[in-house]
Amino acid sequence: MEKILNSDFLQESEKKLDQNGEDKVRAGKMRVFAALQHARVDEALEAKEKYGLSEDDVRGVALEGIIQALGTYDWESMNIDAALEIKKKFNLSEDDVMFAVKDGLIGRFAKIKEKDFDNVDGVKEKFNLSDDFFKTAIKEGFFSALERNSPFMAVKIKERFNLSDDFIKSDKVISAVAQKAQYRMYHDIDDAILLKEKFSLPEDISIDVAKNGMVNMLTDQRTVVEIDWHRSDAISKAMEIKEKFGLSKEASDSSVKTAMINSFRHHGDGITFAVEMKDAFNLSDEIVQEAVKEGIVDSFLSGGVVYGIGLGEKFNLPENMVRDIAKSVMLGKMDEEEGDNWECIRELREKFNLYKEYDDEIKIQKDK
Repeated sequence: MEKILNSDFLQESEKKLDQNGEDKVRAGKMRVFAALQHARVDEALEAKEKYGLSEDDVRGVALEGIIQALGTYDWESMNIDAALEIKKKFNLSEDDVMFAVKDGLIGRFAKIKEKDFDNVDGVKEKFNLSDDFFKTAIKEGFFSALERNSPFMAVKIKERFNLSDDFIKSDKVISAVAQKAQYRMYHDIDDAILLKEKFSLPEDISIDVAKNGMVNMLTDQRTVVEIDWHRSDAISKAMEIKEKFGLSKEASDSSVKTAMINSFRHHGDGITFAVEMKDAFNLSDEIVQEAVKEGIVDSFLSGGVVYGIGLGEKFNLPENMVRDIAKSVMLGKMDEEEGDNWECIRELREKFNLYKEYDDEIKIQKDK
């Protein structure tokens, strides 16, 4: 196999660097790192000598080589022997090596497989890590796995390395697990259920995860504005979340109400989907009216007066109720000291015959 020192990429990179002073050091470091990245420690040493690099020059590169060997490079498994060889041949201090090993473990946990678990134990033994240091690395690796690996693997790490109840029940872990469960719910509801059960999420947090998951499922832009089967699929999955998490009717209705309000922002398609949600979840007239009122407020505030009026008509809100909303929004905009609100104020005043209310507010402001 061709030596890393002779790779075309590195030779081309070297041409771009002036071979004097700092640029020569940079070129040498590139060569050393490229060799270490492929676990070719002797080639890295050749590059160090060729470019006249000191131990201080290559210390950081060598430590990064350890991190790569143990965790972040695309090896099938951890390359412990290469990490040990780098430590020995580059005369690295114990303190520096320990932190490189820790970073390597954390990086490995982001993509760890069960076959790596014994190697993780081997790192502890071969680098003579203390129990406390090793446990700290495992805990930080757990968060790396939870964020970037599968929920199944996070559960396996919890069980394989006997993470303590105090740690698992800590606010930081509960928050991270809840965040992962909510994210995974959009892709696979059973993943969210696995996390909920294996980490014993508190009831209130589990409910929030499910409610937010329903809202996210129902308000993804593709769901609202694309073809009918997207909307049907989203409703089915939201119902599945409700059932598998055991949400009450009240909790479920709250999520659907929020989703309806969000849906109204997509105008025509959004109204269509809001009606479908209303029917599918059998929302009460009171909840629908609350959602529509908030949708009208949002529309008026953003200058969509005609759309807001149409929204009220679509859901049969009494005219005086819509007028009261318009009055409230108009007076609120008149009280604002900043922003260009005149067009919205003028349109609300004209559409809802709010001239008297407008004049009264002007008088009040003049008398202040």
